[in-house]
Amino acid sequence: MTTREAVALALFAGGTAWNFGNAGPIVTPISEEFSASLGVVGLISGALYGALLLATATSPTLTKRMGAANGARAACALGGLGNVIFALAPTLGVALGGRVVAGYGVGITVVVGPAIARAMGGVRGVGVFGAAIMVGIGLALGVGGVLENAGVDWRIAVLLAGAISVLALPFLPRHVDVPRPGRREPGIALELLRSARLWRLSAVFLGTLGVSVTVGAWLIYYLSVEGDESTAVAGLLSFLVFAVAAVMRVVGGRLDHRGVPKSVLIGLTPLIAAAGIVTLAIEPTIEVAIPAAVMIGTGLALPYAAMFDEAQRLFPKRPVSAIAFASVGANGSPALLIPLLGVLFADGLLELSWLLLAAIVAIGGLANLRSGAAAGPRAGDPPREHSAQSSTSLDPAPSSAMAGNPPDPGPP
Repeated sequence: MTTREAVALALFAGGTAWNFGNAGPIVTPISEEFSASLGVVGLISGALYGALLLATATSPTLTKRMGAANGARAACALGGLGNVIFALAPTLGVALGGRVVAGYGVGITVVVGPAIARAMGGVRGVGVFGAAIMVGIGLALGVGGVLENAGVDWRIAVLLAGAISVLALPFLPRHVDVPRPGRREPGIALELLRSARLWRLSAVFLGTLGVSVTVGAWLIYYLSVEGDESTAVAGLLSFLVFAVAAVMRVVGGRLDHRGVPKSVLIGLTPLIAAAGIVTLAIEPTIEVAIPAAVMIGTGLALPYAAMFDEAQRLFPKRPVSAIAFASVGANGSPALLIPLLGVLFADGLLELSWLLLAAIVAIGGLANLRSGAAAGPRAGDPPREHSAQSSTSLDPAPSSAMAGNPPDPGPP
């Protein structure tokens, strides 16, 4: 993977992922602006994930028609457009619509992005992609918390998210070589539904992905209200969660590449995050919140590269379809979890809210304690030959990840 490809991947992942975290720091001003309850504000934030769920279901078809690289460009453009609509919204309904537009772009990113990253740099490329997503979310929370504490209008923060969403456009490659099936895919839906391993993976996807963005949506509010911290301090603590997660997603990719068992990476490590969330629920003081944030970031991030690699190895000729299936619950769950936590917070059930999230993470890990390696090729291995009927590129490009560059032989 070249430096330009790495920059493009990081800007693509981090820029669009900024939309995951940009609403968390502005919960209070949005509530005041539209005279809305916390539950309704949670609905605005959660609207992004409803659109993300729709994108999860449609991204395989979309990228089959547009190509992976064009799909990535569309994701960036939609992120920028959605935030402009949100920032200029005169009513609650228009604001919600802006979140939906941005959410569809983010959905394309999280489904197509790992396949692009794997084509460019193997499982370690997936780790880098995942790290950039965590950095984007963390910076959105941290910068947003500081801006809110300084009294900057919330619309400025939203417009900033729009600008960051499109940063990757000049750097994205024209073509990305990602395997796809032929035009006809008989039985693919039934094949995915019958895979017990893919269902188990879906459980850990739900815990590590769905819960992570739900934590990001409410952590600043929780620490500032229950922990009596300023929004700036709460934003920095939220940034710590995702900064740790960024590092650990790269570490997780390296560990998977070195042969650490999937049962450890996908099964055991989520339990670290569950323990951190429980700790935060019991005692949200700054002294406890710091180590809890490290635990949450670590446990939610270490499984990332391994679980995406496993999904694609289970269905090597249908990687985007496998990712979409495994992540559909994770991508859609925040649309329910974020408003639900808003309602529970409004009723004073803050501890119960966090314990619910901890349980979801723990169940995902426990379901994969016996996970074994799939039968497909390990990410970074030389690609298998595919017949013209069974597998072609998502883009009409040479077999290199980026047009004009030699093929990446994968990690040494």
